[in-house]
This record gives sequence, C-alpha cells and structure tokens, in this order.
Amino acid sequence: MSTGEGWYGEAAMALIRYGLPLLALVVWVYALVDAISVPEDSMYRNGNKLVWVLVILLAPLVGALIYFLVGRPAIERTPRRRQIPPDDII
Repeated sequence: MSTGEGWYGEAAMALIRYGLPLLALVVWVYALVDAISVPEDSMYRNGNKLVWVLVILLAPLVGALIYFLVGRPAIERTPRRRQIPPDDII
C-alpha cells in the first residue's frame, strides 16, 4: 500500500481483473445459448443460426454484442388481455 490508494484501490483492481472478464464470459455464454435456442432460422433479423453461432464463437465478446444488436430475434410483445374477475361474470 505504498501508493496510498487504500483498500478501495485494491478492490477496484480486483473488479477490473476478475469482474470484467467474468461479465464478458456471462454475456458470451448467454449469447451463444440464445442463438442456439432460436427454433427457426426465419426468426433472426439477419442471417441464420449457423452464421450467428460462428460469429459468436469466432469473435467472442464482439460477436456476442453484434448478435444482440443486429441478429437477435425481435421480442414479440402482445398486449395483455384483461382478465375478468369471477364475480363479474354474468
């Protein structure tokens, strides 16, 4: 501790050294599983399953980020139907 940073300097270095690579690994695995689990190639916005799996595998973090921005299927948002409580049914 000759630099005078204290324990927070060591904690910041530990976060950079271990936290960021762990976060990158989690993002990479999530992207890979997400790309593999898409049921049909037509659901991708661009490309197909083989292309996206190869992009994610060959360029791990950058490929995963590109997949999330460009290739991941759009989430279909359907409006929720209002459920009628049982006592209101006539």
